Amino acid sequence: MVKLGGQTFFARHLSIITTPFPLDTLLAEHQSINPEDKVLALFQRYAAEVPAYRQFLEARGVNPAEITSFQAFKELPMMGKADYMQAPLPERCLDCSLKGSDRVAVCSGSTGKPAFWPRSALYELDIAVRLEQIFCDSFRAHERNTLAVVCFALGNWVGGLYTTSCCWHLARKGYPPFVRM
Repeated sequence: MVKLGGQTFFARHLSIITTPFPLDTLLAEHQSINPEDKVLALFQRYAAEVPAYRQFLEARGVNPAEITSFQAFKELPMMGKADYMQAPLPERCLDCSLKGSDRVAVCSGSTGKPAFWPRSALYELDIAVRLEQIFCDSFRAHERNTLAVVCFALGNWVGGLYTTSCCWHLARKGYPPFVRM
């Protein structure tokens, strides 16, 4: 888990998205984090704690311990939806448990078969921070009420709900966006 000032990444973001916090300060902190190091840390965590991903890597002869640079990470085999969906749902979760998830997402099935996967509101926080930046910089949402209309063709199941949920995080923080789907 990536640490920021003694706090885990998610704990830090949860406090930032639920309490007033200067956006410029947060963005400056983000610039001090090497994104390649963050990617490597996430890769190592998921390779160790998600059985389906670990098995995917093993089947392709990848030893996660040997992935120590961003260049090596970029050469990893891609895990596509078909590979991911072959494993039972618990094996696609951290430590084979839905405990860290607060919902199960469902895609619209536009490819012929809907897919299910676990999700957590914690994973929305990075996007909520970026939406805050967009709402403030583009629409001055920190100064006035803002209407957010979320409408994704064929994507309202995941993309729309995800974006709406991120907007709700901002509303809980004190921004008054009125969200419509």
